[in-house]
Amino acid sequence: MVNPSRKLLRFILSFYSENFTGNPLAHMIQTQLSPHMVLPDFFIQALLSTPRQKFIPPLYRGHYTADRNFPLEQHANKRFLLTPLTLTRLLFPLFSFKDQSKKILLLAGGSGYSAALIHQLGFTIFFVENQDSLLTLAQQNLAAFDNISFYKKEDLKEGLPEEGPFDCILVDGGALCEIPPLYVQQLSKEGFILALLKGSSLSQDKVPLCQGIKQNIQGDKEILFDAFAPVNLDLSLSPTFSLDA
Repeated sequence: MVNPSRKLLRFILSFYSENFTGNPLAHMIQTQLSPHMVLPDFFIQALLSTPRQKFIPPLYRGHYTADRNFPLEQHANKRFLLTPLTLTRLLFPLFSFKDQSKKILLLAGGSGYSAALIHQLGFTIFFVENQDSLLTLAQQNLAAFDNISFYKKEDLKEGLPEEGPFDCILVDGGALCEIPPLYVQQLSKEGFILALLKGSSLSQDKVPLCQGIKQNIQGDKEILFDAFAPVNLDLSLSPTFSLDA
């Protein structure tokens, strides 16, 4: 027997996808996400109730549902809001959590969009940024949410050992060249890391082919998907390295 609330949610999504000028988010779900995966209703609701445009710089808000990676800083291009499909695929393993008491470490959280989605799944979030402007923006965007703690860390490769262990460490904002070793040490026994790994360390492409990976405490990696994504420079360069050097 179909759950009435589930049936209603599917009807609403179907209705708005056919009349997408009234709800671009529903159209985004129907055209960019649904052809690739079956989304649970609670995540569909989270996507529909989160104003994605609020987390994107004003310059791009007219295209906030577009299938593209949006830079979150005007000049640095160090942090990005990932495409709807890439981000959803990266978050997908979190949907298997049955216990809402799980602790999530969100690194390079940017303007807070991923945190807004994860929060609606009921988890406790430890939000870490090294960019003052982005940390302030995220705090403003997420002011109405509880169970989110904010931290400023100069070196994101350190993680947040003082608050671990974590059930999941999610690296947002772009791809990495490798998983920092300190992350594994901050996982709970059944915990895992979710991140995008750059496919080739030699590639100079601005948006290289990457792999979404899930890594456990033993260091075993599971490849979840392939995607083109920009590199998160704050997690791919040494803290002492300068692009101007």
